[in-house]
Amino acid sequence: MEQDAPRNSHPERLLCFSPYTTAPDCASTEASLLHGMAARGCEVRHVLCDGMPTCDLYTAKEPRAQNACVQCQAAAAVQAHFSGTSFHWFSRYQDPREATLAADWAAQVPDADLVTAKHGDWEIGRWVNHSVRRHLMGTASFESPTGRAAYRQHLEVGLRTAFAFERLLDDVQPTSLLVYEGRGAPLRVAREMFLARSGRVFAHEIIDDGRLLITELSKPEIALRRRCWIFDTPQAAGGPARPLTLEEVSPGADAALDQICSVLAREDVIEPNLALDPMTQRPVLSPRETPAPTVSTAVRDQSPWPLAPGPKHRFLAWPDYRDTTELELLVDVFGRQLVGQSDAQLCLRRDPILDPPHDECVAMLAELHQRLLGESTDLSVLIVDESVPEGQVHRLGLAMEAGIELPSSLREDRSGFINALELPLLRRGEELRQLLRLSVRQPEPSRTVAVAAQGASTPGFWSPAGTVQTTAQT
Repeated sequence: MEQDAPRNSHPERLLCFSPYTTAPDCASTEASLLHGMAARGCEVRHVLCDGMPTCDLYTAKEPRAQNACVQCQAAAAVQAHFSGTSFHWFSRYQDPREATLAADWAAQVPDADLVTAKHGDWEIGRWVNHSVRRHLMGTASFESPTGRAAYRQHLEVGLRTAFAFERLLDDVQPTSLLVYEGRGAPLRVAREMFLARSGRVFAHEIIDDGRLLITELSKPEIALRRRCWIFDTPQAAGGPARPLTLEEVSPGADAALDQICSVLAREDVIEPNLALDPMTQRPVLSPRETPAPTVSTAVRDQSPWPLAPGPKHRFLAWPDYRDTTELELLVDVFGRQLVGQSDAQLCLRRDPILDPPHDECVAMLAELHQRLLGESTDLSVLIVDESVPEGQVHRLGLAMEAGIELPSSLREDRSGFINALELPLLRRGEELRQLLRLSVRQPEPSRTVAVAAQGASTPGFWSPAGTVQTTAQT
C-alpha cells in the first residue's frame, strides 16, 4: 500500500527517488540508509516508480515483457513492506495530459538535434543519452531509423519525468536527493534538476567487491563538484544482502552506518576517502585517509604542450568517435569554418584508452570530410593522441586558442579533462567564425586536405598537402 512519511523537525529532508528498486542490492541499501537517517531524526521520503514507457532494466536485446511493470511494482511494494519503509508512487505527480505534449515535442525534434534536444532549460537529449546507448548496445546505431526512434521515445519519457519530478520537488522541498547510480535517464533527469536548485545529490552503488560507494554531487558555483566515500558492507564481509533492522540502524549500533549517515546528513564528520581521476572525474577505487593534494597554480609548468609544427591558431575538440552524429556536427559546423584558413587548424584529442584506434578515427574523419565538405577542400587537422599526464592538461590548453564544446564534452568521462584545459569554449560555428575574423588572416587558395598525427612518444610532423597522412614521427 502506498504510504506517506511523517514530517519531522530535523532540518535535513532526504528524498529517495527509486525507479530501479528491483535492481540488485538497490532495495536493501536504500532501506538501510533510509532507516538509518530516520533513526537520526531526519525526514525521509521514498518515491517508487509505477510504470513508464521505457525502463533501463531492459534493452533492445532483452525487451521488457508485457507484464513486467506489474511484477516490478508488486515486488517493489513487497520489498518496502518487509523492510518497513514508507513510500508513495511517482504517478502521484504525473499529469496524463503531458504524455501527448511530450510525445509531440519528441516527434518534432530534428534528427540532427536529438542528442542536444532541449525543452526550455532542460537538456533532455543529454540527460537520456546514457540510457539510449545502453538500450541500443550491440543492436543499432544512433543514426539508424531504429536508433532515432529509440532516442525519441527516451526524449518523451525524459520530458514526462521532468514535468513530474518538478512537482515532486515542489511538494517535498528536499535538502538532499538519494539515487541509485544516477546514470539512468529518470535518475539523470532528477539529478540535474535538483542540482539546478543548488541541492546535493548522493548516488549509491555496490561495487564488485561488495563495498558501498557513495558519490556526492553539488554545484556550489557553476562547475560540478564531486566527492566520494567507500564503506564496508555486510556483502563485503560475505554476509547477506538484506536491509538492516531497526535495532541495527540505531545510532551507535553500526560504525559504518554512522559514518554513512553523517555523510548523507552533511555533517562533514569524515572526509572523502576516495581520490578522483583528474581527467575522467571518476573515483579511483583505492581507499585513502586524506583528499588527494591539488596542484598549486603557483608552481605549475606554464610552457605550452609541444605539438607538431603547424598553423599558429589552433582549436581543440574531443569528439566521441563512436557517435557519427557528433562527428558530423564537428566537421560540418566547426570544420567548415576552418576550410581554406592557412593559419588555423582543428586539433582533435584522441584518448589512447577511451577512444577507438588511431587509424579508425582518421578513416572516419576522412570519409566525413569528403562527404560533407568535398574532396577538394583544404582543412588541416592535427590528432593529439599521446597520453597527457595528470596535472599537465592545462599545458595542452596553453597551446590552443580556444576549445570546442560538443555534446559529449558534458559527459562525466570527459568534462574533467575539458575543464582542466582552462580554455574558452566555443559552442556554435558562428562563435568560431567571429574569432577567426579577429585572429586569422584571410584564406589563401588551396585544394588540399591534410591530417597529421601527434605521436604517442615524440611529437609528430605536419603533413602539408595531398592525401590524408597518418604517420607520426618516431
